[in-house]
Amino acid sequence: MDFNEYTCFVSTYRPVDLGYVESDILRHFEDEPPLSVYKLFKLLRQEWELKSELLGNKPNAYEQLCKKYDGNTEMLLKIERCYYGVAVAKNTGKFLPRMPASYKNTHKRVKRLAQLKLIEEIKGNYERGARYFRISTYGRIASLAKFSSDTPDYIRKHKSEIVFQHLLFQFFEEETIDSFSSLKEYPTVDIGDYLQDCCSITISVCKEFWAKIKQYQIDDILPSDEIIQEYMSYLDGRYVDQSVLSEIKKYEKRLLIKYQVNDSDSGNDEFRKNVLAQEVDSYNQDYFRHPFRSYIYRLHMYADHLPKTRDYVVEKPPFPLLDIYYNLVYELRMKLETRVKSLLNDSDTFLGEIVNSAKIKTREKLEDEILEHGRDYSIHYILADKKFFELVKTVKEEFDTGFKQFSYYH
Repeated sequence: MDFNEYTCFVSTYRPVDLGYVESDILRHFEDEPPLSVYKLFKLLRQEWELKSELLGNKPNAYEQLCKKYDGNTEMLLKIERCYYGVAVAKNTGKFLPRMPASYKNTHKRVKRLAQLKLIEEIKGNYERGARYFRISTYGRIASLAKFSSDTPDYIRKHKSEIVFQHLLFQFFEEETIDSFSSLKEYPTVDIGDYLQDCCSITISVCKEFWAKIKQYQIDDILPSDEIIQEYMSYLDGRYVDQSVLSEIKKYEKRLLIKYQVNDSDSGNDEFRKNVLAQEVDSYNQDYFRHPFRSYIYRLHMYADHLPKTRDYVVEKPPFPLLDIYYNLVYELRMKLETRVKSLLNDSDTFLGEIVNSAKIKTREKLEDEILEHGRDYSIHYILADKKFFELVKTVKEEFDTGFKQFSYYH
């Protein structure tokens, strides 16, 4: 299992809680082609008009709208989505929030999503100087964590993105995912739940870590996200350009100045510097002065999984870079691997239950009774999937080793 590139990339992800309106706007960037603020505003206004009509006292409002836009697939999909939102609001008694009431407010929401790096600008020479945005990798993670997306069309559409490449396509051939298109149950729902769980785990781990780091107020001196991501790759055993290491040295000097130079008479500022100084000292104690007292000791317990090309005690990555590596690259990787094994176990167990229920003992009977009779399980593709089989083989070896230890006592 290789989550290295994914975990290094998300090591700089600082998740925040989004409100209903911001979440809905983010979903527009997920579902639609790249949008300008003006195009987004027009879409939101159109949707609110549809919702208002569906909320009104007109009988058969939904049927009338469908009839009005008969043949317009795009509008019919919007009507269906609005109808679902209105139905949920009516059934639960929840208030149906309005969309931003003006272009100015829409612009404000888009600007915030861009600042949070949930959407990214697409550079180009557009008419009237318009700026177009699309959902970013962080935005995709935030969206998948909130809404399970198990449809093959959705996965196929975005398969080149890092989220799907590392969380899904390193374990499944494309043909296997494609074969899920007509399924009603196994394993489509499992895949959707798995993706949602992986993204939720990512957000939980990143959010907890960066909330802690925020108290030290070092965002203004930290290296850029790109430099941190490259440096995480370096700590993970990869080679990077010397300029990345130079930037880390510059950051180390900025950090020293941050908590040692008294440039303010403010009591709060002095308190903040003391807190930072204490944390930096604790960090250095744990990692470099008494390396077997804390984190390094735990890292050595998993020495087989760690790169052999880096000596952290000698290189001394400055605060909090080794914490970032340990929490957001190494630990996150372990949690994702656990979730992959859970998906594998569910898939393998369900397949075993199918075979046992039909009392199948041979490959011939398997092919005759299940593969040749059009069962709705897409079993043929999973059985022939080389990537999935390699994963099964790896996990089985670990299981067999563990089982052998138990067998010594029974």
